[in-house]
Amino acid sequence: MLEFPRWKYVVILLVVLLSGLFALPNIYPSDPSVQITANRGFAIDATLEQRVQSALTASGVTAKSVDKDGDSLLVRLPAFEAQTKANDALRVGLGEDYTVALNLASTVPPWMEKFGAKPMVQGLDLQGGVHFVLQVDQKAALDKRVDAYAEDMRVTLRDKRVRYESVERRPDNSIVVTLPADVDAEAARQALASSAANAGAAAGGPAMSYSTSGNRITVNLPQSELQQISGDAIEQNITTLRNRVNELGVSEPIIQRQGEDRVVVQLPGVQDTAAAKRLIGATATLEFRSVVDGNAQDALASGNVPPEARIYYLRERGVDGKPVPVLLSKRVLASGDQMVTASTGVDRNGLPAVDITLNAAAGQRMFDFTSANVGKLMSVVYIERIPQVTIVDGKEVRSTKVNEEALAPTRIAGVFGKNFQTTGLEKVEAENLAKLLRAGSLAAPMDFVEERVVGPSLGAENVARGTKAVMYSF
Repeated sequence: MLEFPRWKYVVILLVVLLSGLFALPNIYPSDPSVQITANRGFAIDATLEQRVQSALTASGVTAKSVDKDGDSLLVRLPAFEAQTKANDALRVGLGEDYTVALNLASTVPPWMEKFGAKPMVQGLDLQGGVHFVLQVDQKAALDKRVDAYAEDMRVTLRDKRVRYESVERRPDNSIVVTLPADVDAEAARQALASSAANAGAAAGGPAMSYSTSGNRITVNLPQSELQQISGDAIEQNITTLRNRVNELGVSEPIIQRQGEDRVVVQLPGVQDTAAAKRLIGATATLEFRSVVDGNAQDALASGNVPPEARIYYLRERGVDGKPVPVLLSKRVLASGDQMVTASTGVDRNGLPAVDITLNAAAGQRMFDFTSANVGKLMSVVYIERIPQVTIVDGKEVRSTKVNEEALAPTRIAGVFGKNFQTTGLEKVEAENLAKLLRAGSLAAPMDFVEERVVGPSLGAENVARGTKAVMYSF
C-alpha cells in the first residue's frame, strides 16, 4: 500500500480549507443599492440620513438599510425595481448637493474581507455591473475650437501691432474682425493669413478663407474642418474615458461608440459607482491666467471692464462673506489639455498640491511669460461642470451648471517652464484633479442620458445550461 508522510496530508487539508474560504464570497449575492456621495461643501451626516428616509417614504420605497459606508451613504434595497424608484426620488430630493449613483453592494461578511477574501472578478454577463450611456456635446467642442482660433487672431494682431476694435465669433462659426477706420484692412488680412498659414504648416491646421469688406475681415472655416472637429471630439473622449476607467482599476470594461454622438460604458462589478460616475463624467480642469492691473470692485460696479480682462470670483470669501472679484486676462497661458502628467503632492507648508508637467509648446509659453513678468501676479482658474436634472411638467430636463473659481493669486517669484506646482485645492480635489489631468482632457462635455444596473441573467443562464450538460454527460 502506497503511503505518504503525514505532513503532506496536512498541507493538502490546509490548501483545501483555504481554497474553500476564499471561494465562499462567491455565494453571497450583491444587494441593489443607491450610493450617495457629498459634493464639496456638504457632509454625510444624520441630517442627510433623515432627508433620505423622508424621500424614500414619500416615494413608497422601503429600504433594507441606510448606513454610512466610508465617505458615502449606502441605501440597500430589496429589488432592482425599488432601486430605480429610490434613485429617481433621491436625485430630485437631494439636487446637485450630492452625487446619487446606482450600485451593487457587497454582502460578504466583514470577517471574510479581513482575510482578503473577495468575490471572483467576472464579466458583465456573469457578475452584473453598471451600464452608462453618455451624450457628447459636439457644439461645445466646436465653440471651444473656434474660440481658440479667435484668441489666436487677437494675439497675432497684438504681436503685429495692428489695432483692432473687436474679434467676435458668429453663430455660423465664422470670425469677424472689426478694425478702426484708419487701419489698412488688407494689411491686417495678410498678417492673419500669414500667421495662420505658418501655424497650419507646422500643426496641420485648417485652410481658412478670408474676405474683406470695409473695415471688417470675415474668416470662415471649411465645412470639412467643422465636421472633423465633431468627429475628433468623439474619438478623443473615448480615448480619455478608457484612460479614466484604467484609473479606477476596472476589469474587462466595455467602452464603445453608439451612433453619432453617444458613448456606451459598461463597468463589471463596480462597487463605488459614485466615484466612477464622477471620474467618467467630470470635466474639471485648470486654466492659468495672468492678473490684470486694476480695481476689480470698481470695474464690476461701473461695468467698465478692461477689454483684455474678464471678471472672476475668488474661491475664498471676503470678510463680509461675499465673493471677491478679480480681473484676469482673457488669454489662457496653459490649460488642462496641454498637460503631460500630474501627480498629487504637498507644498512647503504641507498642504495639498498638484505637481504639473506641461507639453513643450505650453511650457515654452509659460517660460516666456514668467521671464517677462517676474514679480507680477498669476492665478489659477478651477473649472467644473456639474450635471443637473430637474423635473418640469413631469419630465426630466437635463442641464449643466459651470462653476469657475479663481484660486488666490500668487506672485511669480522666478522663471519656470513646463514643470511647476499649483496649490490652493482641498485634498480630495487635488487627488481627483490629478487623476483627470493624467487621463487627459475631454474634447467636449458629456452628459449621462442613461444609467442602469445590469443583472447577470445571461451569464447565469449559460452557467446553468453548462452545469446541466456536464451532469448529463456523466
